[in-house]
Parts: sequence; C-alpha cells; structure tokens
Amino acid sequence: MADLVQVLNLLKEAVVDSSKLRMNIPKFQEAIWSSEIQFPSKGVEDILGDLAYDLDYFEADPRIRSEDKSFFGEEKALDEIRAALAAIDLETGKA
Repeated sequence: MADLVQVLNLLKEAVVDSSKLRMNIPKFQEAIWSSEIQFPSKGVEDILGDLAYDLDYFEADPRIRSEDKSFFGEEKALDEIRAALAAIDLETGKA
C-alpha cells in the first residue's frame, strides 16, 4: 500500500527527470486506483484521481500518438502533473 507522500514523490520525480514518466505514471495510477491512501481532503483525492485518469492518455511513442488525437506526449503529461501538484498545494494551503 502506498502513502500520499510516496505517490506525490512519483510525480515530482517525473517532473525533475522526464525519462521517469514511462515508469512512474503506471505506478502512480496503480497506487491511486487500488490502494487505501489516506487523503488529507476530498479535493486532493479528486485532483489525483482526475490526474490518474488523464495520464491514461499519455503515450511516449509519437507513432502511436499520431493514431489518436486524444493521446498526448511528454510535454502535456508534465504540464498536467505540474498543474495537479500546484492544485494540491492550493488545496492544502501550501501555496
């Protein structure tokens, strides 16, 4: 079972080193969708749940990405993660 700090660290790690996106996104999604994380608020839970869903459309391979306009690449994935982290900071009063 993952805790919130571990989950947030997966995201922060991917922002710092984008080569970890491919590895960290599935770990993040699995933690959000299948564990018993204690969220500090419903807002944080919603933010991370929405992000997990949105990141389902991340596709690193540009050939596969070109097959469906709903897929996006590294830049948008990082933007989504940064926006979620900023929203969490606002939600928890850390901004």
